[in-house]
Amino acid sequence: MNDGITLRTLRTPSEIEMVREVWKSWQYHPNSDIDYFLTLNRLRPQILRPHVTVLYRDSRPEAMLAGRIVNERIAFKAGYKTIFSVRARLLSIAYGGLLGNLSSENSAALVGEITRSLRRGEADAVRLKEIPMESDFFRAAMQAGGLWFRDRFVTPNEHWRLNLPGDYAEFLKSRSPKIRQDIRRYARRFREAYGDDIRIQCYRRHTELDRMCVDMETISAKTYHRGLGVGFADSAETRGLFAMALDHGWQRAYVLYVRGTPCAFWEGLMYRQSFFPISTAYDPAFEEQRPGAFLLRHIIEQLCGERVSQIDFGLGDANYKRWYANQNWQEASLHLYAPNMKGLALFMMKTPLALAEHLARKGLEKARLLQRVKTLWRRHVATPDCS
Repeated sequence: MNDGITLRTLRTPSEIEMVREVWKSWQYHPNSDIDYFLTLNRLRPQILRPHVTVLYRDSRPEAMLAGRIVNERIAFKAGYKTIFSVRARLLSIAYGGLLGNLSSENSAALVGEITRSLRRGEADAVRLKEIPMESDFFRAAMQAGGLWFRDRFVTPNEHWRLNLPGDYAEFLKSRSPKIRQDIRRYARRFREAYGDDIRIQCYRRHTELDRMCVDMETISAKTYHRGLGVGFADSAETRGLFAMALDHGWQRAYVLYVRGTPCAFWEGLMYRQSFFPISTAYDPAFEEQRPGAFLLRHIIEQLCGERVSQIDFGLGDANYKRWYANQNWQEASLHLYAPNMKGLALFMMKTPLALAEHLARKGLEKARLLQRVKTLWRRHVATPDCS
């Protein structure tokens, strides 16, 4: 490479351990924390091995892509509906796995290396998960692979964050008068409905692992998220990740109870003075009283008191994110395909569906119907066929 740049790909846990200290100095998101990364690799059977590319400048590590080789089925969807799926070998870059100095030059070098991995036959495609669209890395990826071996249509996703002030009163002052009124109204409505029967528990200890999982599963099993195959699910993988997070003091699960029955939860990781919600749900029987909003108000008040710096609400559009967040930006996922028949076949299968979704989205956005149609479609797909 020019300008003193060299690249090395690490393919075993022992090789990764050799860069542990520099990795730890760069990590900023729990998904790409080195211990979370290695734990997930052990727990998920479809992960074949790590694939971590480190960029060195004059023999000093300067940037990194934290990825893994996975053998899984790629789902080709129309909206939320899976039309068909194809098994493929993917190089999947972890969310938050772009680490270190991602300058324009470094980004181009790293993208060049992952395209060489495709030419070497290490994977059928590269999956870049939700890259900031204004970043040098995203621009480099959008120029890679050639027109027949790169996604032609990408869907922007909003990423939302709440930078927390010093106290809850200050947070309320930062909201518009209408939002302040709604926050207070929903809190009052819930308390008037259930009064002394309300209890909120924050689970964060190993001895509470079984209780938190059972109670969150009780709620999650009743939601439309379960029909979509997303959200919290009590599984061996989930419990393994929870156990690792509890070891590090990251795990938190806030559960709202009414008369002893769990009715809503927010679960996530407290990582480097930021709270990263991972899953949330509420019992549809309590929908009119807005239990999720009531619980989130409590969480924000508690985190302000703990001097937590921010809540990273992550991706996706939702009214509560618009209410509470004070920072947002766009991210998008992108696939690069191997320059062979398998890669070309994957490109040809995905592109027509992506084009149809792109045109439909544009039309619905213009008619201001996108959010309504998404909500109706999610609930339709998630409803079991009882015929």
